[in-house]
Amino acid sequence: METSSLSRGACVVDSLASWTRSIACRLLSGAGSASLVVYEWAPSTAVDSLVHGVSTGGDLVVAACPATGHRISSFPDSFPVDVRLSILKDAADPSVRIKSAGVQALGTFEWVPAAEATRMLLANELPPDVGAILASENGRLGMVKAQRILVHDCSGITSLPLSELMDSLVGEDSMANFPDADEELDANHVVLSCGQEALCRMCDAVTRGNLPGKELTNRPLREGCVRFGDQVFCADVDRTGMVLVRIGTDGTETVFAPFGGDVDSMAELSDQIEGIARGLESLEKSSEWPDTPVSEQLSA
Repeated sequence: METSSLSRGACVVDSLASWTRSIACRLLSGAGSASLVVYEWAPSTAVDSLVHGVSTGGDLVVAACPATGHRISSFPDSFPVDVRLSILKDAADPSVRIKSAGVQALGTFEWVPAAEATRMLLANELPPDVGAILASENGRLGMVKAQRILVHDCSGITSLPLSELMDSLVGEDSMANFPDADEELDANHVVLSCGQEALCRMCDAVTRGNLPGKELTNRPLREGCVRFGDQVFCADVDRTGMVLVRIGTDGTETVFAPFGGDVDSMAELSDQIEGIARGLESLEKSSEWPDTPVSEQLSA
């Protein structure tokens, strides 16, 4: 087994771990749709008209405008109740519905007293969307407290300490999320702009092990599913890499293709994707295209 193959496989594993942390931070910061299930209620009863995010102090906050008499309004301020918080994210592509990732946290929820909520709003300690809902009629601010979160993504389920993620979001070494919620559609367009042919070749190359990355899933299409032919969608893209879903005539496959370095702007994203496409084209034309896929070399 070649040392370069081992190193390449380790880099892919590290990139997948970085992607999982990145999607967790983006979801906590406001991406996706949040809902709360209060344990003392019926299990199917959820509060899903929420806006969420992270305050400048590192608190996971939610804002809502509950109707008068709604059960969630009956809890007194600063009274913790056991809840499950779920945040689900769809792919940015409006032409198809793909669940790209989700976060779940088991913890407590409590309403913030009105005076403290107003102070946080005036001090600009809240994310803009959360502040906007709080400032609306009947707007209220709540906090969710938990020790850990479960991240559900294409690579599996990962448990992460919430405190470590908060340090990444608001600590001294914090870094802005890329893309943020307002940039996700543009980032999706950048990925798709290289064309279906190039995206199909990328999926093939990752699956064979001829490009860095990993095939995450490969499943047959279920009966009743719409047949797209051979089409690739972008399930997610961030600073670490992109997750592509290829829907063929008989099945679907999901692959993760990492970038050569962290991406922090649309221009850098475009450069990375163009670089992958050019590198793949050069590899296909050269004698370096391996007869045996790297994935088979790794398992040998």
